[in-house]
Amino acid sequence: MGIHVGKEREGRHLWQITAIRDILWLLLATILLWLAYQAKNILLPLLIGLTLAYLFNPLITWIKKRWGISRLLSIAIIFALVLLAGGAAGIWLGPLVVNQVETLLERLPGYLQIAGERYGIEIGDITGGLAEQLRSGQEGTSSLFELAGRIVGTTTTILLWMILIPVYFFYFSWHFQGVVEEGQRYLSLDRHPKAVTVLRRMDEAVGTFFRARLVICLILGVVFAVGWWLAEVPYWFLLGIATGLLNIVPYVSVLGWGLALVVKYLDMTVGTGAPGFEWMAVLLWPSVVFAVGNFLEAWVLTPLIHGHTTPLSPIVIFTLVLVGGSIGGFWGLLLAIPVALCLDILAKEFLWKRDRK
Repeated sequence: MGIHVGKEREGRHLWQITAIRDILWLLLATILLWLAYQAKNILLPLLIGLTLAYLFNPLITWIKKRWGISRLLSIAIIFALVLLAGGAAGIWLGPLVVNQVETLLERLPGYLQIAGERYGIEIGDITGGLAEQLRSGQEGTSSLFELAGRIVGTTTTILLWMILIPVYFFYFSWHFQGVVEEGQRYLSLDRHPKAVTVLRRMDEAVGTFFRARLVICLILGVVFAVGWWLAEVPYWFLLGIATGLLNIVPYVSVLGWGLALVVKYLDMTVGTGAPGFEWMAVLLWPSVVFAVGNFLEAWVLTPLIHGHTTPLSPIVIFTLVLVGGSIGGFWGLLLAIPVALCLDILAKEFLWKRDRK
């Protein structure tokens, strides 16, 4: 009997050994991730389109069940409504954004000059170095060609993304529910009860997190913009919307608060007609607006929209944000919490329960 088993083991191929097969799968996944990272500029529009399809899939499915409208027509309606809303917002708020950007660009050199004189920063060295680079670029034909190539490349990439993201979103949204149903048939509750339970919990946690954060970001952007307009903070619309969008990552919106304090301080202290520093106008009122926004997020918006708080403690979330940002930059910041939520579910299902047994 032992000889027969030994011969069977000797006759097996290398990839039929469980440990070797797991290592090969891990190596293949690592290579695919590396290739995806190298081709990130090409794959990012696809990933964004797939993410949007994932986020909108419950709404599209609900419209089909509620009114019997086909998925294709539902996607077209949602796409048209988004374009109309974006166009209306651009027509209404576009002049305001352009005006604030132009004002910021006009006042920025004066801000830098006064700040350099007040705090001993050699702004002249920075501007001189920039001017020297521009002069050398003008003298060198290769530098001009390189600069023109970068401009053309960046413009082409932006235009390509503007085309590819809607196309990918449309295609993935059209077939998303079919793929989900096919996966549910493969991972039936009778065959894989544990896998089905874990995947459902992970889908609920990640989907709820992103959908809730996006809605909260839009509401907080309006709150911050209106509040800083009442507090007479310069560039209130740009700062408000940017700070609201930063709320998609916990604790990162503090950067917007800091910028609001800085621009309010510069507006009141720089220039011949500046009224001078007043601590209530510079520090108190912008901070009150930021505090009100955070209070609404923590005690009203998150319980109302999210339905429940994340199982991760605040110190864990703060640490994850720092680690994710240091490892993956913006995408690390964005994905740190969802990845942690999935790992928390896996740990509770496969580690903690096993330890308790």
